[in-house]
Amino acid sequence: MLDKDRERVALFRFGVISDLVTGVVPDGQREAIIQHKSGQLWEIPGKGEGKVGRSTIRDWVQLYQQGGLQALEPTVRSDRGQSRALRAQLAEQIVQLREDRPSRSVQTIVKILHQQNALAAGEKLAPSTVYRLLRDRGLSGRRRASQPATDRRRFSFAHAGDLWQADAMHGPQLRVPGIGRQRKAYLIGIMDDATRMVAHAAFCWQDSLNNFLSVFKTALLRRGIPRRLFVDNGRSFSNLQIERICAELGIALIHARPYSSQSKGKIERFWSTVRSGFLPEVDLGGINSLDSLNQLFMTWCELDYHRTPHRGLEATMTPLDAWMKQVATVRQVDGGVDLDTIFLHSADRRVYDDRTVHLLGRIYEAPAELCGLKVQLRYDPEHPEQAIRLFCKGRPVGEARPLDAVANSRVRRERPQGLQVSANAPSPKVRYVQLLARNSAPADEVAGSTPEADKEKGGV
Repeated sequence: MLDKDRERVALFRFGVISDLVTGVVPDGQREAIIQHKSGQLWEIPGKGEGKVGRSTIRDWVQLYQQGGLQALEPTVRSDRGQSRALRAQLAEQIVQLREDRPSRSVQTIVKILHQQNALAAGEKLAPSTVYRLLRDRGLSGRRRASQPATDRRRFSFAHAGDLWQADAMHGPQLRVPGIGRQRKAYLIGIMDDATRMVAHAAFCWQDSLNNFLSVFKTALLRRGIPRRLFVDNGRSFSNLQIERICAELGIALIHARPYSSQSKGKIERFWSTVRSGFLPEVDLGGINSLDSLNQLFMTWCELDYHRTPHRGLEATMTPLDAWMKQVATVRQVDGGVDLDTIFLHSADRRVYDDRTVHLLGRIYEAPAELCGLKVQLRYDPEHPEQAIRLFCKGRPVGEARPLDAVANSRVRRERPQGLQVSANAPSPKVRYVQLLARNSAPADEVAGSTPEADKEKGGV
């Protein structure tokens, strides 16, 4: 299993237990929640759809409490890459039989192998072993049961910071500065479920991961750290980077069911308010930059939307009133949380012997003591000219800066101790023609030759 796959498994396990380790579930309800989770079907990384036992969930909770996210990574098998239950040849025969007929059942495959005498004397083959092999190879062919009618209910969390909803809205067409043509803008926003407070929102040119992370980081600085983050399955929100950030901050990341926009009804209604209450009042033809549009939007959001009574809240309660009433319960970003490091992207690289690492088409120079080691690079893709933070086994080990090969040509290297030469010792000069002459001359002539004699003979 690759390091990235082990991290993906750890993030999946955190997703299962996140509400159990972030203080969301009261102690009296923990066993009921664990029982409910053990009865669910999960999409397990590398294994497909399956269930997770209660004891396994309890073990994951204990591992996370003892060692954090890294403790949830699966241990490396000493015999990884080898099948512990099947011979390699037999495993390939099983795969071939399924690939020949994808609808062929596991029981039929076992019968065919027995009829072909594919099993060695005394060798047993359990159907469950065959099923696990096909599942791991993506050939299980499991058919989904018919889905029951969806039970949708209106919900609302009780406290500020219990849940944030994040989404993106197609915005207006704006004239691109310096080009003269129009381009569509997108509004990316995050809303607190309990108070309808907009944690942060901004118009961007793209509905992309980097733009969402910028909005998310600003929202954390302005409104604290939520207990849950509710997003859809779009490309901007289904990303390993977001999972890692939420896991490091202790946020339970929740994805809406596909094609279930109703589950994000609160922020969808806010988009409707933006379309009817903000955009018609803006002279879009006079907007010459996204910054100008965002300044107008934040003014409207803070002075109008947040101060207007909301029908989804208690009578005459505004989002600002509801937020201020419960702001004391929100976990704030304190000095112990380094958001700049947490929001950096990451990649695994090995430091070459010339102290360099390669990333995004650029070459960076790392400390000499890291040569030959595998390190994790934490970087900002929007600013490749900046130094990259280096981590080894989860601990910071320095920085890598963009390589300046010309400057390195003027750096004086330290001579290794074993190669130091005395200042008084003459440097030997070896001449190739002399060596040829000595090797071809008789032994007595070579024995009697000296540098002075060679010089008299006109040697080079």
